Amino acid sequence: MIRGEKLLLGTRKGLFVLERTGRSWRSLRHAHAGIPVPYAFVDARTKLLWASLDTWGGLAVIVAVVQLVAGGLLFARKLGGVLMAIVLAMVGILMNFLSIGAYPVWSVVAMSCNALVLWAVTVHSDQFET
Repeated sequence: MIRGEKLLLGTRKGLFVLERTGRSWRSLRHAHAGIPVPYAFVDARTKLLWASLDTWGGLAVIVAVVQLVAGGLLFARKLGGVLMAIVLAMVGILMNFLSIGAYPVWSVVAMSCNALVLWAVTVHSDQFET
């Protein structure tokens, strides 16, 4: 075997990077702790580690649905919609910031939209009923 041979092991508990040393394997690092990783690979040209993170996609869908509810409350001029919009816009900015390495253009566009929502609801919050 070639010295330094590596194995990517995706599990329900995260991603493990193992290295072969003689007849045994040792763990180099553990990534995405607590998140199921069904598959992973390393890009041969860039040496970037890519992993399927199904949990993040599901979380993004949940946040999007709750953002739609907050949008409905905003159209109804309810103060609860303002509070939800502020919190969800910040969550949206954070989620897109964390995924900027995988989706740079989409993340910048989504962060800009969330920043506009954040600006709009804070500047015009006095126009909503309490």
